[in-house]
This record gives sequence, C-alpha cells and structure tokens, in this order.
Amino acid sequence: MKKLVVLLCALLALGSSAQALEVSAPSALLMEKETGTVLFDKDEHAKLEPASVTKVMTLLLTMEAIVDGGRDLAVSGYSQETVDYLSQLPETSYLAVWVHFPERLNPIGFAQLEAAYDGYCAQGILSFRWAAVRTAEENQLIGYQTEDCPYLDAAPDQERYPMFSYTQMWEEMVGRSFTEKSNAQFEGSAAKEHFITLLSYLADRPEAVEALAGPVVSYDFASIRDYVEENGVEIYGALVYAQPSALLQMWEDGVIDGLSIQQVLPSRYSGSTGIRQ
Repeated sequence: MKKLVVLLCALLALGSSAQALEVSAPSALLMEKETGTVLFDKDEHAKLEPASVTKVMTLLLTMEAIVDGGRDLAVSGYSQETVDYLSQLPETSYLAVWVHFPERLNPIGFAQLEAAYDGYCAQGILSFRWAAVRTAEENQLIGYQTEDCPYLDAAPDQERYPMFSYTQMWEEMVGRSFTEKSNAQFEGSAAKEHFITLLSYLADRPEAVEALAGPVVSYDFASIRDYVEENGVEIYGALVYAQPSALLQMWEDGVIDGLSIQQVLPSRYSGSTGIRQ
C-alpha cells in the first residue's frame, strides 16, 4: 500500500494524470488530506479483508477503550455484534482476540482465570498470551507475555533481576506439589515478579530502550515500575488465541465483557505463524 501511495504521489508531482493510472491492486483510493478531494479511485467501495495498518488501528482503538474502562467495548453493542459473529464461525476457526475484563484482576486472579479454563487450554483451543496492565495514573497501558508464550532462556543476575524469565518459575516448581489454588497463587506471584523485573531491567537501560524504540515511544520505565510497586499490577484485559466455543463460553460466563477480533484463521494449523501455537 505504501508503494502505491508513493508511486501515485510521484506521478502527481510530475504532472501526470492520476485518473489515467493503472494499478494492479483490486481497489485503491488517494485523497488530498486538507480538502478531501479524491485524486484517484478504483473500485473504492469494494469489501475487502482488512490490511495490516487497519489491524494496527483496531488494536490501538481497542487498547484505548480498555484504558477508559471498556467504554466502547462493553456498552456500545459492538461486542454483542462480535459475539453474534463468533457464533456463526466454524468451530475449527482460530482467532486472535483482545478481551476486556469487567473487573480489574491482579496476577493471581488472572492465573485463577486461566486455571478455570484449563480444560480448553489443554485441548489447544484457548491460550492466554498477553496481559494488559495499567501502569500510570494517566491511563498508560503496557503489559507482559504470559507463560503460554515462548519464554527466554536468558538469565541475567537473578539476585538483581529475579524471575526474569518463566524458566526460573518452572525450575522452582520442580518437585513441589500444588493444589489448583496454590498453583494459581504461585504462578500469579511469579508473573507479578516477572513483570516488575522486566520494568527494572528496562529502567536500568534507558539508552538502549531509546535506541531500539526511538524517540516516538517515550516510556519512563522507572516511573512505571514505581507506580506498579505502589498500586499493584492491575490487569484490564488480555490477548487470547482461541476457537469460537472458548470465547463464547467466557462471554456466557461473564468473565469478559468486551471483545475485539484482531485476526481470524481457518484453523490453528493454517495461515500466519503470528497466531499459530
């Protein structure tokens, strides 16, 4: 899409007629930003699958809604439309979905939620991948990957950065027996420590963060860590990979009150490796 826009702009700059341009894309639209004048169009009203930029915008709007307490997700009726859509999908479909919780969860509560749907997780039809956490008074959200995600084997100084990866958690669980309740408490406590450790690790390396993220993303990880340590880890929502039945069950149980679909695959064995398990 970027190449198309650059090509069109170049042609316009050379005085070419955009209307005479032929493009291979099934549809296209070029509009002058200030006046709204359409400079080029080709079957612009055709219904097509969303492009990656559209998915990114959907994600940003979803997370903004989560920050505002699920305003748009929970009360606008949009989520009910999503539920209706889910009920019409084949059960083999596999989706990446942002979900919003009706109440804030601490990491132990989040681990208990995961345990409550362990049957779905064991079948491979539900996976909690990322927890969205409030990290500042001004509603700034970042989060952490769950233990379902590939974890790092990297292990910096464990005294300074305990639980840097979930590998340490697995090692500490060896030889211990747990009830479902004690297991959730252990995993939740480990996730909290993991998140705070990552914040500390990043706070100690501001130059590296700026070099990697650039000046556009300005996170003060030291302040974020201090806020979380003072106010606790408050989880508003999560990214889950799931088949329709698992999502519909969570909706029916009332453990989520908002959904926004990011991607749909015919099955978890097909399509983008980004959401395959």
